[in-house]
Amino acid sequence: MILLVVGIKYLTDYASNIENLYWIIGTYIVVCIIFYQINRKFKNKAFDFIVQAILFPFTLLYGFVTVAIPILSTQIYLFAYLGLSFSIPMILYRIDESQLITGLKEETWIYLIITSGVIIATLLHKQVTFLTFKLIPFLARKSEKMKRFKLVELCEYIVSKNNIKLVIYSLFFIALIIFNFLGLQQSSYYENPNIDKAILQSFVTFIAFERILANLKLTEFKPSELLKSLKLSIFNETEIITDKKTTGNKELS
Repeated sequence: MILLVVGIKYLTDYASNIENLYWIIGTYIVVCIIFYQINRKFKNKAFDFIVQAILFPFTLLYGFVTVAIPILSTQIYLFAYLGLSFSIPMILYRIDESQLITGLKEETWIYLIITSGVIIATLLHKQVTFLTFKLIPFLARKSEKMKRFKLVELCEYIVSKNNIKLVIYSLFFIALIIFNFLGLQQSSYYENPNIDKAILQSFVTFIAFERILANLKLTEFKPSELLKSLKLSIFNETEIITDKKTTGNKELS
């Protein structure tokens, strides 16, 4: 046991030099290959246990990769989805910043960027999801490796419309707690307190937008039906006026 501890300490000190680390890794890989091939040729339980012990770091690495790939992929996909949602208002902001078109203040642009971004993320969900899959190559549906991990299905679930709304509400909720707490302490998170207000007002606007959509679903409001009713109303009024004129002309005759 003491020899093992001393050996690990020696390897740690030796590996502190990057060149020595390369040599250790290279030697370890060669040893693993040799022992693996010997174990395949001469199958022995005792020798198999030794090989498993030697390959233990690879087993750990494989287990880590198996767990990490789905987690990292979903995070990358989620960030890419949100990035695309906020890209349009960000591009407009950069154009305005360089060309000085509108002269809007920084906090106003922050309000517009956040508000537009969260509305695009929820209102144009199908379009943003389609673009995200197109822009991230390793999530291509034809990839056999990705099918094995079922990353497409997992990522589609992560960025489902309800989950996106949950992420947005969670972020706004955290911001609300922080900004209100600092506000009660006569302080602000940013140097410009109006930025705090801009973010909070974005949340208020998003809630109002969500309520409008919810009420539209409840009332089953359809613009086409409204236009049809207006058209019928106008034509009906026109017919009434025409009939009155015709009747008046007959009476005069």
